[in-house]
Amino acid sequence: MAHHDDDREREDRIARELFAQLAPLDPFESDSDPASELDEETPEPLSDEERKLVLEDLQDLEEFQRLLEPRGVRGICMDCAGCDEMHFYAWEIMRSNLVNMLQHDQSHVHEPPFNPLPEEFVTWDYASGYADAVAEIGPRRR
Repeated sequence: MAHHDDDREREDRIARELFAQLAPLDPFESDSDPASELDEETPEPLSDEERKLVLEDLQDLEEFQRLLEPRGVRGICMDCAGCDEMHFYAWEIMRSNLVNMLQHDQSHVHEPPFNPLPEEFVTWDYASGYADAVAEIGPRRR
């Protein structure tokens, strides 16, 4: 059981460090935040399995960016169930959302980017398939 707690503490520390590095500055840090007056439900904590999946997604995202960014891909696109529109997430925004999920059990509020070029974004499934194909082919032989 202690080993499991050590892993959880390590994951929490990594998530806090990543969130601190990637989180935008708080514009209300020294003032009162008007959003504090809103009634918000506290999200349910992520289960151990959900945390594991988010950490795996972070690792996958690193690999996707490493493989696809040099080919001109700027990030991931997804259909949004809430508004029935395609959302486009630059690599760092996607990473920030995953880290925030680990840190606060929810992702950031999202807004579509200004005039994205859809051809510069791929779906998660496409990126995953591309990474699988590269791994299957292996290093090029001359």
